[in-house]
Amino acid sequence: MSEHFLSNKYSWFINSLLLIFPIVINLQKVAGDLILFILAITGLFITFFYKTSPFSIKELRLFNWLVLGYFAVICISILFSGKALELVHFISRELHFLFAPFVALAIFKAKVNISVVLYGIKISLLVMAALVYLNVGSLDIRYSGSMNADPYGLIVAVLTLFSITRICKENSINQIITFIAFIAGILVVISSGTRSAWVALFVSILLYIWIVFLNKEFKCHFKFVSVFIVSVFISVNFMKFDNVQNRVLLAKIQVVDWLSERDSTSSVGIRLEMWDASIKQLINKHPLTGMGYRNNINTTIAKYADKESRHSIERFTHVHNTYLNHLLAEGFPGLIAIMSLLFIPFKIFFLKVKSNVMADNSRSRMGMILVLSFIVYGFANKLFGDIFINAFYVFYIAILLPKVAKVSKY
Repeated sequence: MSEHFLSNKYSWFINSLLLIFPIVINLQKVAGDLILFILAITGLFITFFYKTSPFSIKELRLFNWLVLGYFAVICISILFSGKALELVHFISRELHFLFAPFVALAIFKAKVNISVVLYGIKISLLVMAALVYLNVGSLDIRYSGSMNADPYGLIVAVLTLFSITRICKENSINQIITFIAFIAGILVVISSGTRSAWVALFVSILLYIWIVFLNKEFKCHFKFVSVFIVSVFISVNFMKFDNVQNRVLLAKIQVVDWLSERDSTSSVGIRLEMWDASIKQLINKHPLTGMGYRNNINTTIAKYADKESRHSIERFTHVHNTYLNHLLAEGFPGLIAIMSLLFIPFKIFFLKVKSNVMADNSRSRMGMILVLSFIVYGFANKLFGDIFINAFYVFYIAILLPKVAKVSKY
């Protein structure tokens, strides 16, 4: 069977799903999962009826190893937790990674039009910006649609930077649409009130600036940057952005209070207390295999925390740090699995970011933005295990990684 499926109708069908995914993921809780389910069923159909396994295609092998390796570590940690029967139902939260190879197969066999993917992203940003005003009418009130504000902020931040990855190759009309979508995305990220998403967006913007310099695209971006700066200046003068000012100032105060041992129960204080307690737990217990996926980790580490914050810590199911959380839950195998799932794709994308092939260059830019945003966000939040985060990462990494890996020497 050829790399692409024989029917043009098939490619049209897959591209339609890629177009609508970012638009619907925040409209209904199950919408994103439904699209992934359709893609997985399609991949299974290709596997059984056309005798084409995702494991027989060399471009998909790295992707398969990464997602299935992560899923296997989760399952093993539950098996050896001592509470396998109690915890086994949590595996359902990670099923995205089990079926990811079939999702990737369905996408790989289509002639994916990256422009269609970007159109869907731009439309989604405009829709989300409209929803913010329709529902709250202000950027100073946190809004996150059908999901929690934290993953919502991350997802919008990634989509916002995705939208401009091909702006140099677009005509004037599309550049105007891109610019409006980009501004809309920035405003939606601000309205989410998610500080870790703000940091992820800022760091990823720095990455994008580096990519622009690397590819010598100064002239192309000069007009875009100039208009953006003017827009920011106008926004700052006409909009107060109290949401940003208040949350940044509050975070600073809470850090100072925690360091001076005045308050360990604030939002930031609890996170710092959990990280401190997690490190003490690791030093004292040295878990090689971890305590088990979602196995009352916070209850265990709470004994190392300040007395005032213990009750608050026990209410959480994770320690608000992806890397510490996996180290506590699955031990070193968990840490290796999550690091591999993030850093190996990042290396692949990095190697192709200077490609002269426009599609590969665009995919590499999007891949680096996706992974770096997730890496940064993971320092103050839990990444995978949330259905929206899982669906989003699996969906876009399945679009981007196999095609880029095909032409990279890793």
